[in-house]
Amino acid sequence: MKLILRMNIKFFIIIILLNIPIIIKSQSFEKNFTIQKNQEPYLFNEINSYTNVDETLMLFNSNLNPNNKGGYSDLNDVWLRIKENNIWSFPINLSEINTNDNDLLLGVDNNYFYLLRDNKLLTYSFKKPFNLISEEIIKGFENNFDIISGSISPQNNVIFLSFQGFGSFGVEDIYYSEKISNSWSRLISAGSSLNSSFQELSPYLLSKDTLLFVSNSMNDGYNLYYSVSKNNSFSDWSVPIKLEKLNTFNSEYSISQNLNKTSFFVSYSKDSRTNYDIYEY
Repeated sequence: MKLILRMNIKFFIIIILLNIPIIIKSQSFEKNFTIQKNQEPYLFNEINSYTNVDETLMLFNSNLNPNNKGGYSDLNDVWLRIKENNIWSFPINLSEINTNDNDLLLGVDNNYFYLLRDNKLLTYSFKKPFNLISEEIIKGFENNFDIISGSISPQNNVIFLSFQGFGSFGVEDIYYSEKISNSWSRLISAGSSLNSSFQELSPYLLSKDTLLFVSNSMNDGYNLYYSVSKNNSFSDWSVPIKLEKLNTFNSEYSISQNLNKTSFFVSYSKDSRTNYDIYEY
Protein backbone atom coordinates (compact mmCIF):
# COMPACT_ATOMS: atom_id res chain seq x y z
CA MET A 1 0.00 0.00 0.00
CA LYS A 2 2.85 2.40 0.94
CA LEU A 3 4.65 1.55 -2.31
CA ILE A 4 1.55 2.37 -4.38
CA LEU A 5 1.10 5.65 -2.47
CA ARG A 6 4.74 6.65 -3.07
CA MET A 7 4.39 5.86 -6.78
CA ASN A 8 1.21 7.96 -7.03
CA ILE A 9 2.90 10.91 -5.29
CA LYS A 10 5.95 10.57 -7.54
CA PHE A 11 3.73 10.51 -10.65
CA PHE A 12 1.82 13.58 -9.43
CA ILE A 13 5.09 15.52 -8.83
CA ILE A 14 6.37 14.62 -12.31
CA ILE A 15 3.17 15.92 -13.91
CA ILE A 16 3.50 19.22 -12.03
CA LEU A 17 7.16 19.62 -12.99
CA LEU A 18 6.39 18.92 -16.65
CA ASN A 19 3.83 21.72 -16.69
CA ILE A 20 5.85 24.34 -14.79
CA PRO A 21 8.10 25.33 -17.77
CA ILE A 22 5.05 25.96 -19.93
CA ILE A 23 3.44 28.21 -17.32
CA ILE A 24 6.61 30.17 -16.55
CA LYS A 25 7.57 30.62 -20.20
CA SER A 26 4.13 31.75 -21.29
CA GLN A 27 3.62 34.13 -18.35
CA SER A 28 6.93 35.91 -18.89
CA PHE A 29 5.23 38.70 -20.88
CA GLU A 30 2.85 39.48 -17.98
CA LYS A 31 3.87 42.63 -16.08
CA ASN A 32 2.28 45.76 -14.69
CA PHE A 33 1.08 47.92 -17.58
CA THR A 34 0.27 51.61 -17.77
CA ILE A 35 -2.29 52.83 -20.27
CA GLN A 36 -1.01 55.50 -22.68
CA LYS A 37 -3.54 58.28 -23.29
CA ASN A 38 -1.98 59.45 -26.53
CA GLN A 39 -4.69 59.20 -29.22
CA GLU A 40 -7.14 61.61 -30.73
CA PRO A 41 -10.60 60.17 -29.92
CA TYR A 42 -12.60 58.51 -32.68
CA LEU A 43 -16.33 57.72 -32.69
CA PHE A 44 -16.21 54.43 -34.57
CA ASN A 45 -14.81 50.94 -34.00
CA GLU A 46 -11.03 50.54 -33.85
CA ILE A 47 -9.59 46.99 -33.83
CA ASN A 48 -6.47 45.05 -34.98
CA SER A 49 -3.91 47.80 -34.43
CA TYR A 50 -0.30 47.64 -35.71
CA THR A 51 2.53 50.21 -35.96
CA ASN A 52 5.62 50.50 -38.12
CA VAL A 53 9.08 49.90 -36.64
CA ASP A 54 9.78 53.54 -35.77
CA GLU A 55 6.23 53.92 -34.41
CA THR A 56 5.25 56.89 -36.52
CA LEU A 57 2.40 55.17 -38.40
CA MET A 58 -0.45 53.14 -36.96
CA LEU A 59 -2.80 50.98 -39.03
CA PHE A 60 -6.04 49.51 -37.73
CA ASN A 61 -9.36 48.11 -38.92
CA SER A 62 -12.71 49.81 -38.51
CA ASN A 63 -16.12 48.22 -39.08
CA LEU A 64 -19.72 49.39 -38.68
CA ASN A 65 -18.33 52.69 -39.90
CA PRO A 66 -20.33 54.87 -42.34
CA ASN A 67 -17.04 56.40 -43.50
CA ASN A 68 -15.71 53.08 -44.80
CA LYS A 69 -15.41 52.76 -48.56
CA GLY A 70 -18.48 50.53 -48.71
CA GLY A 71 -20.34 52.46 -46.01
CA TYR A 72 -21.77 51.08 -42.79
CA SER A 73 -22.12 47.53 -44.17
CA ASP A 74 -18.43 47.37 -45.17
CA LEU A 75 -17.05 44.66 -42.85
CA ASN A 76 -13.55 46.20 -42.52
CA ASP A 77 -11.49 49.07 -43.94
CA VAL A 78 -7.90 49.90 -43.06
CA TRP A 79 -7.39 53.26 -41.35
CA LEU A 80 -4.21 55.23 -40.67
CA ARG A 81 -3.04 57.33 -37.73
CA ILE A 82 0.16 59.41 -37.82
CA LYS A 83 2.10 60.19 -34.65
CA GLU A 84 2.62 63.94 -34.27
CA ASN A 85 4.15 65.42 -31.09
CA ASN A 86 3.78 62.01 -29.46
CA ILE A 87 0.02 61.95 -30.18
CA TRP A 88 -1.67 59.58 -32.61
CA SER A 89 -3.59 61.89 -34.95
CA PHE A 90 -7.20 61.66 -36.05
CA PRO A 91 -7.53 58.59 -38.32
CA ILE A 92 -7.58 58.72 -42.13
CA ASN A 93 -9.22 56.13 -44.36
CA LEU A 94 -6.54 54.42 -46.44
CA SER A 95 -8.78 54.75 -49.50
CA GLU A 96 -6.04 53.87 -51.97
CA ILE A 97 -6.05 50.25 -50.81
CA ASN A 98 -9.55 49.73 -49.36
CA THR A 99 -12.44 48.06 -51.24
CA ASN A 100 -16.10 47.37 -50.56
CA ASP A 101 -15.04 43.90 -49.37
CA ASN A 102 -13.65 42.81 -46.01
CA ASP A 103 -10.10 44.23 -45.89
CA LEU A 104 -8.86 42.42 -42.79
CA LEU A 105 -5.52 43.65 -41.43
CA LEU A 106 -3.35 40.69 -40.35
CA GLY A 107 -0.08 42.32 -39.35
CA VAL A 108 3.02 44.28 -40.28
CA ASP A 109 6.80 43.96 -40.42
CA ASN A 110 9.61 46.45 -41.03
CA ASN A 111 8.66 47.03 -44.67
CA TYR A 112 5.17 45.67 -45.37
CA PHE A 113 1.67 45.20 -44.04
CA TYR A 114 -0.57 42.23 -44.75
CA LEU A 115 -4.28 41.98 -45.56
CA LEU A 116 -6.72 39.14 -46.00
CA ARG A 117 -9.21 39.85 -48.77
CA ASP A 118 -11.44 37.05 -50.04
CA ASN A 119 -9.12 34.01 -50.11
CA LYS A 120 -5.93 35.97 -50.75
CA LEU A 121 -3.09 37.24 -48.59
CA LEU A 122 -2.11 40.67 -49.93
CA THR A 123 1.24 42.30 -49.20
CA TYR A 124 1.49 46.10 -49.34
CA SER A 125 4.42 48.46 -48.90
CA PHE A 126 4.33 50.23 -45.54
CA LYS A 127 5.51 53.42 -47.23
CA LYS A 128 3.45 55.84 -49.27
CA PRO A 129 1.84 55.33 -51.76
CA PHE A 130 1.32 51.86 -50.14
CA ASN A 131 1.84 49.87 -53.35
CA LEU A 132 0.56 46.31 -53.70
CA ILE A 133 3.58 43.97 -53.72
CA SER A 134 2.10 40.49 -54.02
CA GLU A 135 -1.04 38.32 -53.86
CA GLU A 136 -1.02 34.75 -52.54
CA ILE A 137 -3.89 32.25 -52.47
CA ILE A 138 -4.77 30.38 -49.27
CA LYS A 139 -5.64 26.91 -50.55
CA GLY A 140 -9.20 25.69 -50.15
CA PHE A 141 -10.37 28.79 -48.29
CA GLU A 142 -13.64 30.47 -49.22
CA ASN A 143 -13.98 33.69 -47.24
CA ASN A 144 -17.72 34.24 -46.96
CA PHE A 145 -17.87 34.90 -43.21
CA ASP A 146 -19.34 37.97 -41.54
CA ILE A 147 -17.24 37.35 -38.44
CA ILE A 148 -13.59 36.67 -39.20
CA SER A 149 -10.45 37.77 -37.40
CA GLY A 150 -6.82 36.78 -37.26
CA SER A 151 -3.16 37.63 -37.73
CA ILE A 152 0.06 36.61 -39.45
CA SER A 153 3.07 35.47 -37.42
CA PRO A 154 6.09 37.78 -36.94
CA GLN A 155 8.07 35.50 -39.28
CA ASN A 156 5.27 35.70 -41.90
CA ASN A 157 5.09 31.92 -42.18
CA VAL A 158 1.87 31.13 -40.27
CA ILE A 159 -1.59 32.69 -40.50
CA PHE A 160 -4.11 32.21 -37.69
CA LEU A 161 -7.77 32.87 -38.49
CA SER A 162 -10.99 32.68 -36.49
CA PHE A 163 -14.29 31.90 -38.22
CA GLN A 164 -17.22 29.49 -38.03
CA GLY A 165 -15.98 26.84 -40.43
CA PHE A 166 -17.04 23.31 -41.27
CA GLY A 167 -16.54 21.06 -38.26
CA SER A 168 -16.24 23.88 -35.73
CA PHE A 169 -16.43 22.84 -32.08
CA GLY A 170 -18.77 25.74 -31.36
CA VAL A 171 -19.21 29.08 -33.09
CA GLU A 172 -15.99 30.81 -34.23
CA ASP A 173 -12.95 28.52 -33.91
CA ILE A 174 -9.25 29.12 -34.54
CA TYR A 175 -7.56 27.67 -37.63
CA TYR A 176 -4.08 28.03 -39.06
CA SER A 177 -2.31 27.89 -42.42
CA GLU A 178 1.45 27.40 -42.80
CA LYS A 179 3.62 28.60 -45.64
CA ILE A 180 5.30 25.56 -47.16
CA SER A 181 7.47 25.74 -50.29
CA ASN A 182 6.30 29.31 -51.03
CA SER A 183 2.58 28.48 -50.87
CA TRP A 184 -0.04 28.55 -48.11
CA SER A 185 -1.50 25.26 -46.91
CA ARG A 186 -5.16 24.50 -46.39
CA LEU A 187 -6.49 25.77 -43.09
CA ILE A 188 -6.30 23.27 -40.21
CA SER A 189 -8.19 23.43 -36.90
CA ALA A 190 -6.05 24.42 -33.91
CA GLY A 191 -7.70 21.56 -32.02
CA SER A 192 -10.11 20.85 -29.21
CA SER A 193 -7.77 21.90 -26.38
CA LEU A 194 -7.83 25.46 -27.75
CA ASN A 195 -11.28 25.65 -29.36
CA SER A 196 -14.46 25.30 -27.32
CA SER A 197 -18.22 25.39 -27.79
CA PHE A 198 -17.97 29.18 -27.34
CA GLN A 199 -16.28 31.85 -29.47
CA GLU A 200 -12.51 31.99 -29.92
CA LEU A 201 -11.59 35.25 -31.68
CA SER A 202 -8.66 37.42 -32.80
CA PRO A 203 -5.78 34.92 -32.51
CA TYR A 204 -2.35 36.56 -32.26
CA LEU A 205 0.93 34.62 -32.13
CA LEU A 206 3.00 36.42 -29.51
CA SER A 207 6.03 34.15 -29.92
CA LYS A 208 6.79 30.90 -31.69
CA ASP A 209 4.83 28.92 -29.07
CA THR A 210 2.44 31.35 -27.29
CA LEU A 211 -0.93 32.31 -28.77
CA LEU A 212 -3.09 35.14 -27.45
CA PHE A 213 -6.79 35.28 -28.28
CA VAL A 214 -10.21 36.45 -27.08
CA SER A 215 -12.91 34.09 -25.83
CA ASN A 216 -16.20 34.13 -23.96
CA SER A 217 -15.77 30.51 -22.81
CA MET A 218 -15.98 31.32 -19.08
CA ASN A 219 -19.43 32.95 -19.35
CA ASP A 220 -18.02 36.20 -17.94
CA GLY A 221 -17.79 38.24 -21.14
CA TYR A 222 -15.04 38.47 -23.76
CA ASN A 223 -11.60 38.18 -22.18
CA LEU A 224 -7.99 37.71 -23.28
CA TYR A 225 -6.43 34.25 -22.93
CA TYR A 226 -3.12 32.62 -23.78
CA SER A 227 -2.13 29.06 -24.62
CA VAL A 228 1.22 27.41 -25.31
CA SER A 229 1.80 24.93 -28.12
CA LYS A 230 2.90 21.42 -27.24
CA ASN A 231 5.61 19.54 -29.15
CA ASN A 232 5.96 22.46 -31.59
CA SER A 233 2.49 21.68 -32.95
CA PHE A 234 -0.13 24.29 -33.83
CA SER A 235 -2.81 21.59 -33.44
CA ASP A 236 -1.96 20.74 -29.82
CA TRP A 237 -2.11 23.42 -27.10
CA SER A 238 -2.11 23.75 -23.35
CA VAL A 239 -5.36 24.53 -21.55
CA PRO A 240 -6.07 28.26 -22.17
CA ILE A 241 -5.45 30.59 -19.21
CA LYS A 242 -6.97 34.03 -18.75
CA LEU A 243 -4.43 36.88 -18.80
CA GLU A 244 -3.94 38.45 -15.38
CA LYS A 245 -2.85 41.97 -16.35
CA LEU A 246 -4.29 43.08 -19.69
CA ASN A 247 -7.90 42.07 -19.14
CA THR A 248 -10.31 44.75 -17.97
CA PHE A 249 -13.89 44.77 -16.73
CA ASN A 250 -14.83 45.57 -20.33
CA SER A 251 -15.35 43.46 -23.45
CA GLU A 252 -12.01 42.79 -25.19
CA TYR A 253 -11.90 42.33 -28.97
CA SER A 254 -8.27 42.13 -30.14
CA ILE A 255 -4.65 42.31 -28.98
CA SER A 256 -1.33 42.86 -30.75
CA GLN A 257 2.22 43.93 -29.87
CA ASN A 258 4.37 46.58 -31.50
CA LEU A 259 7.39 45.48 -33.55
CA ASN A 260 9.80 46.64 -30.85
CA LYS A 261 7.95 44.51 -28.27
CA THR A 262 7.66 47.44 -25.89
CA SER A 263 3.88 47.82 -25.76
CA PHE A 264 0.57 46.08 -26.46
CA PHE A 265 -2.46 47.41 -28.31
CA VAL A 266 -5.77 46.17 -26.89
CA SER A 267 -9.17 46.96 -28.35
CA TYR A 268 -12.13 46.86 -26.00
CA SER A 269 -15.60 48.29 -25.53
CA LYS A 270 -16.75 49.69 -22.20
CA ASP A 271 -20.29 48.37 -22.64
CA SER A 272 -22.57 46.88 -25.29
CA ARG A 273 -23.68 50.34 -26.47
CA THR A 274 -20.24 51.86 -27.13
CA ASN A 275 -17.69 51.30 -29.88
CA TYR A 276 -14.39 49.46 -29.59
CA ASP A 277 -11.40 51.73 -28.92
CA ILE A 278 -7.67 50.94 -29.05
CA TYR A 279 -5.58 51.42 -25.92
CA GLU A 280 -1.80 51.24 -25.76
CA TYR A 281 -0.16 49.63 -22.72
